[in-house]
Amino acid sequence: MAFGCVAAQAQTVWMDAHGPLDPARELALAPEPARALLPEEYVWTAGTAQVLVDKNASHDKDGNLVPHYFRAAFDVKSLPQHATLYLAGPRHARVFLNGILATEFDAEAHPWMAFETHWADVSALLKPGRNVIAIEAVRGFTHSHHTNNLLTKQVNWGDVLVAKILAASLAEKGPALMISNGQWRSTMTVSEGWQEAEFDDRAWPLVQSLGGIESSDAFYQWHADTGLYNWPGYIGVSTEMRRYFMLPLKATVQSEGGASFEHIEDLATQKNAPTMIHLPAQKAEAAPAILLDFGREVAGRVLLTNGSDQLARAHVRYGESMEELDAPFLGEETLLLPPHDAARGPKSAFRYVRVSFPEASGEVRLQQAALEGIAYPVRYRTSFESSDPLLNRIWESAAYTAHLCMQEGVWDGAKRDRGKWMGDMDVTARVIDAVFADDRPNEKTFLELAGQPPYNEHVNSIAPYTAFWVIGEAAHYRRTSSKDALQAAHEPLKGLLKLMSADVDANNLFVNSTHHTIFVDWAPNFDRDTPEAERAIQAEYALAFSEGAFLLNELGEHTLAEKYEKLAAAMRQAALDHLLDAKTGSFGPYWQANAIAIVAGIGDQALQKKFYDGSLAGVGAGVEKMQQITPYYGYYVMEALAKTGHTQQALDWLRQYWGGMLDLGATSFWEAYDPRWPRENPHKFLQADRKQGSYVSMAHGWSSGPALWLMENIAGIRPLEPGRGSFLVRPELAGLGWVKASVSAGDGSLTVDIKNNNGLIYSLDIPENCRVKLEIPAPSAGHFIRLNGVVVRVSKDRTQPQNEQIELTRGGKYRVDYF
Repeated sequence: MAFGCVAAQAQTVWMDAHGPLDPARELALAPEPARALLPEEYVWTAGTAQVLVDKNASHDKDGNLVPHYFRAAFDVKSLPQHATLYLAGPRHARVFLNGILATEFDAEAHPWMAFETHWADVSALLKPGRNVIAIEAVRGFTHSHHTNNLLTKQVNWGDVLVAKILAASLAEKGPALMISNGQWRSTMTVSEGWQEAEFDDRAWPLVQSLGGIESSDAFYQWHADTGLYNWPGYIGVSTEMRRYFMLPLKATVQSEGGASFEHIEDLATQKNAPTMIHLPAQKAEAAPAILLDFGREVAGRVLLTNGSDQLARAHVRYGESMEELDAPFLGEETLLLPPHDAARGPKSAFRYVRVSFPEASGEVRLQQAALEGIAYPVRYRTSFESSDPLLNRIWESAAYTAHLCMQEGVWDGAKRDRGKWMGDMDVTARVIDAVFADDRPNEKTFLELAGQPPYNEHVNSIAPYTAFWVIGEAAHYRRTSSKDALQAAHEPLKGLLKLMSADVDANNLFVNSTHHTIFVDWAPNFDRDTPEAERAIQAEYALAFSEGAFLLNELGEHTLAEKYEKLAAAMRQAALDHLLDAKTGSFGPYWQANAIAIVAGIGDQALQKKFYDGSLAGVGAGVEKMQQITPYYGYYVMEALAKTGHTQQALDWLRQYWGGMLDLGATSFWEAYDPRWPRENPHKFLQADRKQGSYVSMAHGWSSGPALWLMENIAGIRPLEPGRGSFLVRPELAGLGWVKASVSAGDGSLTVDIKNNNGLIYSLDIPENCRVKLEIPAPSAGHFIRLNGVVVRVSKDRTQPQNEQIELTRGGKYRVDYF
């Protein structure tokens, strides 16, 4: 998606670090003021980018390390006093200006940044009139990710170069004398003298241009642009996003390093702080450093303002936790602070920032140290409160976690991977639909994840993620009833269902016939192709075929829908015939497989009791019965418990598991958690992706499930039909004294307030164009039901015979007393 302009400078929107957990919850919905995008373009030698030459090839990160040669001419009307060259992309480059070597560099490989920004003073090499730049470059380092976006792939695979010369000193603003663009020429075969100004390059082909470096949000994902933080003028934020500023909650000296500090604490209270750091004449063993604490996980970048007359170099470390500052995910990056101006750090997610000055000397005046937050603008259309303050904190933190991951589309996490994963998306998209009722990020992300026709590649190259694409689309349609979005997904839906059907054998069992990545959860036996994983995937596929049939019927494709509904039924039966544990009648001992089987509707009530007894009965039963599971699949476990009549157990486990993260200081929920892991320095011991420590995200969208689960299972508010016009309200207080919740509905909000006061009191505020089916316990002897003060007779619920139903078809305020 290309954008003609983005915000010139974020409107001065300051948030208070002492305010709500989500500082971005009231950002303006209107776009920021427009600005011209940076004109310099990503370029590469035409016809040689591997992702374009062979889209299905596995990329060799250490292959094709051969030089590419670039040339361009530009005019300089009058010589500036200062001129600085900036270049990014290659792992190795030699740059000649008018035949003279201006700079040569070898970039350091970074585990996450696709490239870094390099610079050189070229003031003495320019001449009036025609100038020629000539570059020998070796493609950059590979950061290959599971995305179908070719622009993102090419940048992350290292087949790019961007350059410009500014008439200014290092890091300062100035007019561009030269930029990389589509008029450059490039070849891989050169003759002697290729770098000379007089060399005739007219036979060289024009470069391939990917467009301006701010022209597409494809360049802002999967860390594609993380290394551009020292690129002058670079913002890297699309019109979909908003920016805001926030001072730290606290600013303290972390390491004196022989320096003296003045007014450091003012960085947390004043936007123009009189902060001074007097550096020692000789370097100490530990560099002078300050610590900024923003009080919660945030998404964006640090903004440092230099109040001094000289360029300063600050070293910056981000940490989602204090432990991460010792081994930061992005490493320690050098940030150039121009005199009397601001500098932005890398885009990421963090709570803490360590700013040190190992290179500077004399005196540094740090006029401001703030967060420049980057957030998608939302309104919280849903709320949840109860008599349990812990549940209220869990709900708020879960909703905030989902919001943090609403960046350029819906990402897994704002620190890692900063990209679109369908498994994560199935939980996060549901939460976004329910809490924020903004359809655009989800619909955009679903279509990008599906890729392009002929749909012969599994979503994210992971077979079960294709199943979750179908499941997620169905959940989204049920919440929104958007026919336009469903029509846009029509062809991908058919293509992906067909692709999935090739993974079902003659016995109606899932087989990894396409040899794609197998992943269910970050847990033993579920992150690779194992019998346990295939049990879970059998259920995921059965659910996907059934949900696909539902969508196809909505699209009028009834014959095709019948085909997939029959396949779903056959896979459910095959699971019972071939995959059950002979001793327990369950799908083995693990929670994941049994939970998704119940969610997928495999087995009748009696069989599902066996799934519960053989596995899920141990959920929340103590550390000795704890199994390794992520918050991602924890959502399906809670859903399964509620479906089998164990809502109280699910709620107790939610308090233990998600509440356990809060107890360890979480402000957003983590990619992985296990109560058995050491509680001291917890980030050091988090495990996911077969890795451990600060690599693991502490703000991961797939952990946001409680925000939806509490709404649907405790407040009991679920859509009855596709859209926001009809709801089933079936509360289950599970020991709570009261619950109050609201959701976007009809022409406004549906609010439900339930109190347990020697009987149940239901207060409902129903907007126009919304109807509600209220389901409450059937009265026994001596009990009765009053609707707005009048005793009423109600009908039995055939699916829940122990309950009664009251139809409320008009907007208004209602009170139902059950005594």
